[in-house]
Amino acid sequence: MATLKRKSEAVDHDALVKAASEINDLMYEPGKGIKLKAEDAKIIADLKTAAKDFDPEDEISNATTAVLISIGAFGEKAAKSQKPVKKEKEEEPEEEPEEEPEEEPEEEPEEEPEEEPEEEEETDIAKIIMKASKLSEMKKLVEANATFTKLRKKIDTYQGLAGTRELKAAMYKIAGVTEPPKTVRVKKEKKPPYSRMRAFAEVVGKNAGKSVKLETLMKEADAAYMEKHGESKSNANETRRAWVGIYDVLVPLGFISVSDENVVIVKGVASQLK
Repeated sequence: MATLKRKSEAVDHDALVKAASEINDLMYEPGKGIKLKAEDAKIIADLKTAAKDFDPEDEISNATTAVLISIGAFGEKAAKSQKPVKKEKEEEPEEEPEEEPEEEPEEEPEEEPEEEPEEEEETDIAKIIMKASKLSEMKKLVEANATFTKLRKKIDTYQGLAGTRELKAAMYKIAGVTEPPKTVRVKKEKKPPYSRMRAFAEVVGKNAGKSVKLETLMKEADAAYMEKHGESKSNANETRRAWVGIYDVLVPLGFISVSDENVVIVKGVASQLK
């Protein structure tokens, strides 16, 4: 089988663009941020600059985290997730009861039906601020609400994730309300399906610190997948695709390297693949 030769010294261009695109959506307003058509070196430099504004509660994907680690933007620690505030459900208007026909012929004075209270506009300033989770939403609120007139002159100074947090804090302060504490919700862990890439990761972990023939790794991964799913027929094409996927993840992180038909696996990689 021919060797799959790829550059392990630099992150793949497509991976850089995807990471930059995610950071743009998270940190910048439309039309601003990292230029996706720039040279790789420029994108890497901009990603490192953006990473300085990250907060432990900001959420980024595993793929973008891997790219930032590989370019040296920050150490191997996952960003804690920050959940957006859920929108409150609108109350459904109550139905008016149907009037029953009068039984007596004599006319009685009609009682005026009670008027249903009109839905009031949101006046709780704390809730209004809380609902604005993006920087662009907060800036629109500042422009539209007279309470925040003082912030309008310096509104353009708030940028990125740090600007989002600073502007929200300033809005709470001007409104004279206490910023509510952030609630931490524990996610129930869901077991991912046992895929061929998962089988490859386990085989790589078992061979940590060794140099193993690529053909051997592929056979072991295929056998592990078949055993897990109770299958008896090997599928070389699917196993080869899984190898390409695991290669794209582990090579940029420096966990494996390929020379001729041998895969060199670093020590301690097993704990990183759990």
